[in-house]
This record gives sequence, structure tokens and C-alpha cells, in this order.
Amino acid sequence: HVVALDIPDGERRAWFPSAGGYVATPTMARTVVGTRAVSGPAILDAYDTTIVLPPDAVAQSDGCGSIVISVPDSVME
Repeated sequence: HVVALDIPDGERRAWFPSAGGYVATPTMARTVVGTRAVSGPAILDAYDTTIVLPPDAVAQSDGCGSIVISVPDSVME
């Protein structure tokens, strides 16, 4: 069975309306957010979830194992 640490970095094309279409989007293990902030676009993978960060969003650890995502208003329009 695959755990978060076994997930290799890569890249996928993902659709983001705020970017006007498909964007080459880096993929990485969710666990990287525990060591550094991640700016979108990005896809964070784990064995039990996938988190999609739109362009200009930022994911950070809250220090207790959760991820806090800041999404700018321009992405929400």
C-alpha cells in the first residue's frame, strides 16, 4: 500500500478558470507542507486525499498536522 512518503513529485495538467485554461501543475506529497509553504498551482497527494491549490493560493501547516490554505479573491471570482 502507498503512503504519503512514497508519492513521487511529478506534474499534471489541471484546469484553472482563473488562469484561462489548462496549466502544467506540479504534484508532490502532502507532507512537504509540514516543512515549507507551497504556492499554487500545485497538487498535493496523499494516500487518502488530494488537495488542489489554484494559482496564487498558498498552503501552510498550522503546526498541528492540518493545512491552512489562503486563496486570493481573484481566484474566487
